[in-house]
Amino acid sequence: MKVMLTGATGFIGSWTIPTLTSAGHDVIALIRRPDQAATLAQLVTERGGDADRVSSVIGDLAQPGLGLTESVDPDVIVHLGASFAWNLDHDVARATNVEGSLDVVRLAARHNAHLVLIGGYMLTNRTHLGELGIDLAQPDDTDWAAVAAKTGVYEASKIESHARAVALAVELGVTWQAIHPATLSGHSVAGHLAAGQPLYDLIDTVKSGRMAAIPGSRDHWLPLVTVDHLATLITRAIEDPHAHGRELLALDDNSPSLGELINLIATTAGRRRVRAHVPVGVLRFALSVPGLRRAVPTSRESLGFIRTDRFDVTALKAFERSHGIDRPDIRKAIAASTRAWSPTSPNPMLIS
Repeated sequence: MKVMLTGATGFIGSWTIPTLTSAGHDVIALIRRPDQAATLAQLVTERGGDADRVSSVIGDLAQPGLGLTESVDPDVIVHLGASFAWNLDHDVARATNVEGSLDVVRLAARHNAHLVLIGGYMLTNRTHLGELGIDLAQPDDTDWAAVAAKTGVYEASKIESHARAVALAVELGVTWQAIHPATLSGHSVAGHLAAGQPLYDLIDTVKSGRMAAIPGSRDHWLPLVTVDHLATLITRAIEDPHAHGRELLALDDNSPSLGELINLIATTAGRRRVRAHVPVGVLRFALSVPGLRRAVPTSRESLGFIRTDRFDVTALKAFERSHGIDRPDIRKAIAASTRAWSPTSPNPMLIS
């Protein structure tokens, strides 16, 4: 198939393209600058893909109509692109994450292309969404400004983006599916993890000796999925003829508790283990006080991803079995990311 990717040069895209091309698919990479094409081709080759199967088109999710100046004719569009940051600007989030996603749906409709939306695991937590006042089936009935005040702009924009994209796809007759990844771990063997990813920042905090206490209780955890496992799931999902309307949760239920995660990083890095816990409510309060904020090595928004909820991965396990997909060992992946982490040159080939 001819597969177009938004976010092609980002963390997920930079591992998904090699996986797609090694499976025999042709890829159209949406890039913002012409100079990214050669770097992307080199990266695809280094990661075991076929760079001859990759072509590029200039565009930008933040621009009307994706800013496309060339015609494209994809069979499938995988929508990976998004602006991600804590304390994200509202207008940036609106233009890129919401309006940009709707333009991707319209592009799929014009070319009768199948659409794969990459959302997030909290979209599968219906109790959490209800507490936020969100009805995914009725996005116009949600007070998105109120949601952003509770979750932060990034998370609110991603949830709204998904709800509106699905509604528009249904309206325009676009076949679609969604994959909802947990927080990303690095590559299970190479350990490659993009700067700015929550786990990258956590490793930074632990390795620098700034993690004085474990956020939350012994039941809190940060659900993870390795980036190479996610790339494989995306590739197999677009090949599945029964995918229309399916939402697949990509989450490793073997992810350790937050305390175990922090201490696995500490042990791998040769740091002292962390034993004390601090309640999430205390951290939220500290982060709301300007004088205390600098002493807390995390952001208020990131606390929303530390959960005690458990998630149903029955459908994921069935999908993995049906496609012969072996899941990487998440603890080995965490250790690999810890060893590969570098504060000076964390990801020399990442070109987003």
